[in-house]
Amino acid sequence: MNRWSSKKSALLYGVDSWGSDFLSIDELGRLNVTINGHSVAIQHIIDAAEKSELGLPILLRFPDILGSQINRLAGAFIKAIESAQYAGTYRGVFPIKVNQERCVVEDIICSSAHHHMGLEAGSKPELLIVLATLSDPDALIICNGYKDTEYIEAALWAQRLGRRPFLVVEKPSELTQIIALSSQMEIRPLIGIRARLSAKGTGRWQSSSGDRAKFGLDAAQIVSAIEELEAVNMLDCLQLLHFHIGSQISSIEPFRDAIKEAARIYVELHNMGAQMQFLDVGGGLGVHYGGSLTSETDSINYSMDEYAFEIVNGIAQVLAGTAVDHPHLITEAGRAMVAHHAFLVADVVEVERVGTAGDPEMVAKDDPEPLKELARLIEDVGTHNVEQTWKDALSARASVTTEFVSGRVNLRQRAVAEELFWRLIFEVQETTDTMVSVPDELTHISELLADTYTTNFSIFQSMPDAWAIDQRFPIMPIHRLQEEPTRNGVIVDLTCDSDGKLNRFISGQNSLPLHELDGTPYRLGFFLVGAYQEILGDLHNLFGDTHAIHVRLKGDSFEIDSTEFGDTVHEVLGYVHFSSDELLDRIRLAADTAIQRGTMDDESKRQVIHFYESALDGYTYFE
Repeated sequence: MNRWSSKKSALLYGVDSWGSDFLSIDELGRLNVTINGHSVAIQHIIDAAEKSELGLPILLRFPDILGSQINRLAGAFIKAIESAQYAGTYRGVFPIKVNQERCVVEDIICSSAHHHMGLEAGSKPELLIVLATLSDPDALIICNGYKDTEYIEAALWAQRLGRRPFLVVEKPSELTQIIALSSQMEIRPLIGIRARLSAKGTGRWQSSSGDRAKFGLDAAQIVSAIEELEAVNMLDCLQLLHFHIGSQISSIEPFRDAIKEAARIYVELHNMGAQMQFLDVGGGLGVHYGGSLTSETDSINYSMDEYAFEIVNGIAQVLAGTAVDHPHLITEAGRAMVAHHAFLVADVVEVERVGTAGDPEMVAKDDPEPLKELARLIEDVGTHNVEQTWKDALSARASVTTEFVSGRVNLRQRAVAEELFWRLIFEVQETTDTMVSVPDELTHISELLADTYTTNFSIFQSMPDAWAIDQRFPIMPIHRLQEEPTRNGVIVDLTCDSDGKLNRFISGQNSLPLHELDGTPYRLGFFLVGAYQEILGDLHNLFGDTHAIHVRLKGDSFEIDSTEFGDTVHEVLGYVHFSSDELLDRIRLAADTAIQRGTMDDESKRQVIHFYESALDGYTYFE
């Protein structure tokens, strides 16, 4: 009755909570991708990739998941609009800063065409991408961010090409430039204003709004902008109001406050003569990284339907009784669109386990007193004295270190003390596991005993937010899920950096239940990495981009319709301005010098040159 099962693994790792119906575990213990009722084992996809000589780590992208998320978002607004008898329409946009990869942008455009979703650019390079890739005349282009003359000119050219770009004024000086350039080009521009709301978001990005926010106009600046447009007979060009209260908003309450405030500004802009048509509520729609319906930073306490309902009904309530038409609604919910569609699979290279084989019998009669103290503590630990035992153990270990530095403890004795100390930690944990109430200072004991799973990837390249902002991502094995995971581990990457370590997990624990290695490859999946992680990834230790494959499900089978090869050593060296040819020439010169010294012959030179050339062409990760 107590046998382990795939269902228990699903509950343990929270798949049903954060997987958003895209992931499931079959009876054979394999993690499957599930889309529109069709499932494929991730392990089968990895096997196919390896047959094509693509080694791990591999980033898997699923354009069908992109399409599903887009349909969910648009469907939530369509349902809310119909329910509230709201007169405006929904026009979402994807902010490409969330993931500028060409395949992602093009898949977004393709998947959202029937919803006429547009794109948002926050810089000139991004706008140039949007200008060339988005051709739907009904889709909107939202131009955010700092704008120089060339940025504004690009947007105006987009309008000439039949696109619908809105130049959103983030700073008062931008409006003056827009007026001047549009006059020179004889174009009536589409203008928006970003309002700096008093309402603030929650979590890491709440500073995106409020009095000291980086972008947006306050009330006085908005009034000045109205007057400036009116003075040049361009007030009719102002048609959009935009606000943004932050990314990954964990609670629905800030949206309610922001919507009310923004809707009032929208009404006032209309009353002042602007030809208002659109209200852009920005980003903020969060993702269930943690899988719990709470307002914790890594989770959200609302659904996509609730999000749409609050926006639609909040605006309708403020506009009720006014002469203002319902605005068309724009969202910039990039994270919710793309986070789920990509995940990384990497293999565990080795596992390091803390030794707990220390035995009091290892202590000799003439060993120093701190070693004897550790031996006594092991024999006497119990629920009645576990807290004091832990304090005494720390004191005894510190004494051993002091005695070693002073020369009164030799290396063998110190090694015995270390083994005894780790055995004692194990005994303390065994004791606390039987206790109803565990002292606060002992709640971290299990973390000290966790195994270290060295994994073939770079946190800095593939999950930079885990390092930079302590973001927690769902992580779990992709197979062996019908087996009970009997070990607890932390995950470390290949970089020679102590920060390349994952020891905070969505469960709230400091270790992750994992399986013992059995001599076969052990693969871990790192999920919800489709938003921001690729573009923010860096080259720490020159670990470059991983391989990436584009996977489409075909019934209960699949096809890999495109492959992006990861960086070679040659390529990452070029990023830091090293010439592979020049480095190879230096190796040849060193080999010639070695031949002259008699430490190398011609055959050895050939071998080292071949090795070096092969290494330059190789994957930056373990092969």
